[in-house]
Amino acid sequence: KGQNFGGNTSPYTYVDLGQCLDESGKKYNYFRKYTSTDAPEECGAWCSNPMTQGGQSEFHVGFSYVSSNGQCNCLYTLRGLPDEPSDSTYINDAQGGEGEISDTSTNENFACYKYNNFGKSTSEIPDVDIGYIDANITASSNSSFTFSCTNSITGFVVFAAVVA
Repeated sequence: KGQNFGGNTSPYTYVDLGQCLDESGKKYNYFRKYTSTDAPEECGAWCSNPMTQGGQSEFHVGFSYVSSNGQCNCLYTLRGLPDEPSDSTYINDAQGGEGEISDTSTNENFACYKYNNFGKSTSEIPDVDIGYIDANITASSNSSFTFSCTNSITGFVVFAAVVA
């Protein structure tokens, strides 16, 4: 079953069971990752991450999620699919959906979630809490150190620096 998550801070709204469709009944282009089962918020965190969106946030319409196996599909309009993220397992750029999500299919294995920031560029999107950040500092004997941060939900390295 689908569910809303994250309260007012979530960038997604649950639509209904079924694959997300545009107003013409077309599915959206997507890339896929397998996340934890029964954890749509993990899928949402991955799809809304700027690293995953690759600068194409205004074309991101939502995600579809299969609770039983953790299949997470980040959905994009016809001409807005970014380069495939390195942790994606599959990409489909031949679906043809355009515009906002307006309906769902009859395939109830999927739950459809609408992206509340569709059409907005990254700079227009409010900050949301997507988990805690782990920071690691490694020092060496020659007075240099390495610093990196990793997001707890997605595992993405948020930034890294080497200082000599």
